Amino acid sequence: MRPISRTRQTKICTISSILVLTFNFGGCNVSAESASQLSATDSQTAADINGIPDNEPNVTEDLRLLVQNIIDNRVLPDAFTTKAQAAVLPMALQQMRAAMQRLRSLKQLQLLTRAVDGEDRHYRYRLKFEGGVMLLAMSYNKGGKIDRLSITETN
Repeated sequence: MRPISRTRQTKICTISSILVLTFNFGGCNVSAESASQLSATDSQTAADINGIPDNEPNVTEDLRLLVQNIIDNRVLPDAFTTKAQAAVLPMALQQMRAAMQRLRSLKQLQLLTRAVDGEDRHYRYRLKFEGGVMLLAMSYNKGGKIDRLSITETN
């Protein structure tokens, strides 16, 4: 197991085909499976990197709408794969909604990375809210459905 630094409090919500919903507070340990997901959305690394050109503004706009729908409790299950729907709704989205509402209104979305793995597309964004920053990683499957969504609140 990999310990989380006591000096940094990180909250992670991960939604994927297999739901892993983990909140890590300073001093807690993370299992090996969760640690690999933590490294994929490490807040210190991603918070410091510059954005990349956004050549798919429609994806960014879809994400903006998804974030607003999470905040407003209007997420449509059809946006997710069948497996992700079973794992996600409604518990994990409630946790994400609470975290986003604490940070108040969304001010900016910035694309950090984009990758293609076969027919899946993977994105990482920085979400700047009035009261803080979140990092978001999501994957779309070949049918355009969200197969993975993770949100990390950075302090």
